[in-house]
Amino acid sequence: MDKSISKREEEIQAYWKENRIFDKSLELARARGYPRFNFYEGPPFASGSPHLGHLITKTVKDSVIRYKSQNGYWVPRVAGWDTHGVPLETKGQQKLNLRTREDILKAGISTFNQTCREIVMTVRNDWEKTTDRFGQWMDFSYMNSVWWVFKQLYDKNLVYRGIKVMPYSSACFTVWSNFEANQNIKEVSDPALVVKFPCESNENTYLLIFTTTPWTLPANLAVAVSSDLDYVYASVSTSSGGSEVYVVEASALYNLFSPEEVKVLKTVKGSDLVGLRYRPLYPYYYEEFKDSAFRVLTAPFVSGTTGTGLVHLAPGFGPDDFKVCLEAGIIEADLYSPGKRSRGPPCPIDDSGRYTSEVRAYEGLYVKDADKNIISELKRRGLVIRATYETHKYPFCWRTDTPLLYRVWPCWFIKVSALTERLIENNKKITWVPEFVGKSRFGNWLESGVDWCVSRNRFWGTPIPIWTDANFHEMVCVGSVAELEEKGYRRRGQELVKLSPGDIKDLHRNSIDDVVIPSKLQPGT
Repeated sequence: MDKSISKREEEIQAYWKENRIFDKSLELARARGYPRFNFYEGPPFASGSPHLGHLITKTVKDSVIRYKSQNGYWVPRVAGWDTHGVPLETKGQQKLNLRTREDILKAGISTFNQTCREIVMTVRNDWEKTTDRFGQWMDFSYMNSVWWVFKQLYDKNLVYRGIKVMPYSSACFTVWSNFEANQNIKEVSDPALVVKFPCESNENTYLLIFTTTPWTLPANLAVAVSSDLDYVYASVSTSSGGSEVYVVEASALYNLFSPEEVKVLKTVKGSDLVGLRYRPLYPYYYEEFKDSAFRVLTAPFVSGTTGTGLVHLAPGFGPDDFKVCLEAGIIEADLYSPGKRSRGPPCPIDDSGRYTSEVRAYEGLYVKDADKNIISELKRRGLVIRATYETHKYPFCWRTDTPLLYRVWPCWFIKVSALTERLIENNKKITWVPEFVGKSRFGNWLESGVDWCVSRNRFWGTPIPIWTDANFHEMVCVGSVAELEEKGYRRRGQELVKLSPGDIKDLHRNSIDDVVIPSKLQPGT
């Protein structure tokens, strides 16, 4: 390469930077009253440096920006970073050799975040240097603007905190949105188990349930059937020479047993089974839920095409299970009402996906590793009718390629469902290229209208700017650094010291976790 050309490029860049040529072009366009053309650059992932793939897409985007700039528009450029910060934290964990959430807390959030910052600054410098040379100038500050946007939503009553069963990554220690969970679907082989649930009214009668997640059985609270399907009470010969009565969907009976060993006693509709009580396989939640749980319900998702026509429900581990048990009054979702202790769904696993002390028999075991222990124990107790394996599709973490676990989790949500109609109408006004992207892919996503879980159980990235008391009775949403400095204090021993303008120089958790906002409902706290 002709070094003089390279040298000339550097001199031109230095001249443009020193004299603020790009900034002046924006100032001039704004001063002349040119109409604004908004351009929001998608955030580059802070875990990697720019490569040719980035530059190709940037060339296409930049052609639009320059065209508008040269045709009488004021075109401010804004670029953000990957707000969740998960890929960056993965690199930070690798650098510090931290495997679990407990390891990060033990090392200290400040130490961990400083490592993440060092990685970011290396990548950021690469991005800024590359984009400058590319002739594409962007504003890389974003955290303050994210807070502003969040507060706009909060003030419009579009933000709420609730519990919901979400796809959870035990490797990243965080929930993902359903959209993210669908990014990495694989075919897996899981245990397929037909298990006997003893009926309470008759020692010799059992509900036969089918499950591909044996690890959820210790948290079972109900059994679901289809109200319209036919179910049979069938007497089946046992290996000991006696017989037992099984309740099973009619068409599934002979998939499990040969005609010679079966005698059908009676046939009923699924709706006739509603309210039938049974004894749970494990005792851990019996006392807490005995008055409302461990009974048969109906659910629209139960079919007779697979399994036994009876599905066990663990509302702490399944979205459909949660919904059915909530509607039946077995569990409650409002965990934060003043003066009220609600019955939240059992979810006896820790952040790493291991059983807690609530399930004593398997405490410390990763739940999917516990499948074999559970199957072995149930076989020993004579409760397994069939144990095979079934191949089916299952979501994996798109960051770590590890299986996701569906678990109940307290989350902050954006109330997308309240905006669905407006979003769909506005989408129709967009000129999509190619057209099917807007009508089909993006349009279908909008029509689903699912509330968006925006919280992540992490350490790096943009914190959700809500200050609250321990019971979530009083909340303050902050929309900027200036507002936090106006309202916030730092605790110094027994005293609260008021923040001053310029005190907050960083919005990451390690810099603001110690900031408090005095309560208006309880003065002095």
